[in-house]
Amino acid sequence: MEATATFTGGRRSIRLFAAILALAAVFMLGGAGGYVVKALTATTTTSTQIVVVPAASPKQTILPNQT
Repeated sequence: MEATATFTGGRRSIRLFAAILALAAVFMLGGAGGYVVKALTATTTTSTQIVVVPAASPKQTILPNQT
């Protein structure tokens, strides 16, 4: 009986360790995959054009000559 309980208890800890190891591997591969995709994608250059609009001349009111 004791041998069976010890054996099944060890089996559970091995499964837990394997699950944690698999989860860590998934996160590590996912992170590395992001770097690989970033390295393989072509870099695109964006150019912005600046358009300069001249300011409107101030409006002047034309008044009649006062003499």
